[in-house]
Amino acid sequence: GRAAKFRASTAAPGSKHQVVNKVVDLFSDGVRMSGTIWRPENAPPDKQLLPAILLCHGWGGKRAHLDFSYAPKFAAAGFVVLTFDYRGWGESDGIVVAAEAQPKPEPGGDGTVSMRVRVVRKVIDPEWQLRDVDSALNYLLYAVPGVDISRVGIWGSSFGGGHALATGARDSRIKCIVCQIGSINTHANWINRHPQYRGAPAIHRLAAEQAQGITFPWTLQMPAGLDGAPNLPKVVFEHTDKTISSLDRIQAPTLILAAEKEELFRNEQNSELVYERLKGRVPAQLDYLPGGHYDAYGNPAYGKGLQLATDWFKLYLSNPDPKL
Repeated sequence: GRAAKFRASTAAPGSKHQVVNKVVDLFSDGVRMSGTIWRPENAPPDKQLLPAILLCHGWGGKRAHLDFSYAPKFAAAGFVVLTFDYRGWGESDGIVVAAEAQPKPEPGGDGTVSMRVRVVRKVIDPEWQLRDVDSALNYLLYAVPGVDISRVGIWGSSFGGGHALATGARDSRIKCIVCQIGSINTHANWINRHPQYRGAPAIHRLAAEQAQGITFPWTLQMPAGLDGAPNLPKVVFEHTDKTISSLDRIQAPTLILAAEKEELFRNEQNSELVYERLKGRVPAQLDYLPGGHYDAYGNPAYGKGLQLATDWFKLYLSNPDPKL
């Protein structure tokens, strides 16, 4: 059905390898997600194990962008790469919720019922997304041929940068982390996004309305300049807590890339906070990309960030771990 055969893709000028890719289906909590596997063309999975990288996009980001800008470049540098769309985004399925009273399944049946449902899409829920990252990581490690499971890294950008840190902290299978323009402290970052929900008491009241069914995450107005409606209590409290509280558990070498002229949040509460918590304890490096937040996806910032990330992955994923 949806999954396609590997197809050849021309490597970037000056790259070491030609690359091939394959569209796949993977599942997270039973929800189908769409992904793409990238690998060097001259490294058949049945003959050579390669290091691998899982890519996590940011707020409203889709794997199509990663498939164009980052995945083929990392694959051309000698890595197996997996990109994916979070549930409810891009080519992945959405969350299904009842739009009417739920009937009871027939006794002895297969548990299915017929009813009207709502397909929830474009909701930013950090709990869902972290589960999707976990599922994608497990798929990359055990369902993708040719992956050396002792040499796996994670790359995340913007909101996905926080996911990369949190995942790297709790999963020892991650051996290397790159956090690009990471949104870490969403509690501090959110103050100007939804003025009507400014401050913890207002957000707690919103959570109470959601608990009563007065409002739902998908009915909240999308913030100006962003694609996707936030499950705001989770975005503000859960993402911040899980990311910041995870920093002291990170054991993997971590590269932090910040925007020199970051306009969406304060670097000292995000990228610089991460570096201060990690330096001296694990290999950590903080570099700055020219321009503002979204300039990271265009040159010259894109080229600098890509090169720094590639070099970091090569440095720390170059040799198999003898302990595994």
